[in-house]
Amino acid sequence: MNRLLQLAFVTCYFVLSGLAVAYPNKPITIIVPQAPGGTNDIVGRVVAQRLGEQMKTSVIVENRPGAGGNIGTQFVANGPKDGYTLLMTISSAQAINPALYKNPGFDPVNDFVPLAMIGSVSNVLVVNPNFPAKKLRGFLKAS
Repeated sequence: MNRLLQLAFVTCYFVLSGLAVAYPNKPITIIVPQAPGGTNDIVGRVVAQRLGEQMKTSVIVENRPGAGGNIGTQFVANGPKDGYTLLMTISSAQAINPALYKNPGFDPVNDFVPLAMIGSVSNVLVVNPNFPAKKLRGFLKAS
């Protein structure tokens, strides 16, 4: 009987311990490693709002620009591994910066786990409307 009582106590302890640390139990921060007002910042704020509504917690966006995204990315890589600090990044910080910088301060493969692709952004090459070329082919011929 004493053994059964001990087993019940240990089982209750672990069950209640698991309930006490439900996630999330504090605000989540999304680090955007670019300046405020850019595409990544805007998308990060939309994601933060939706995550907050879905998870019933505050989700804060914090911009940490610099070094082509390395400052904010390094901050997350070296921070707590508790799921309360997320990184809203772009491909250049993860794919290009490790080749450009001798030591970007993070390992893009081992320091992060991708949760979701949020979107993609098209880049457009434009020219002044007074320039005679209206297509890339004409632009190249003008050279």
